[in-house]
Amino acid sequence: MTINANSYVVEWSPTQRCFYIATVKEMLECNHRIFRGINAGGGYIALAFAETHDEARAIAHRLEQPSEQQG
Repeated sequence: MTINANSYVVEWSPTQRCFYIATVKEMLECNHRIFRGINAGGGYIALAFAETHDEARAIAHRLEQPSEQQG
């Protein structure tokens, strides 16, 4: 898999306890704003990369399953 700015990232928010799917470009732009002190938000943890939005949703769905079912 080749990751580029238009690839997708599956992120997890520990405070909101939910998944978020963004493009790599969006994730990096947000991280740069946090780094520069422009936005104190964030708090998402990147868990996986995907080539398509559908693939990212499937990954998030698999991650939602209890660990004993992930085999």
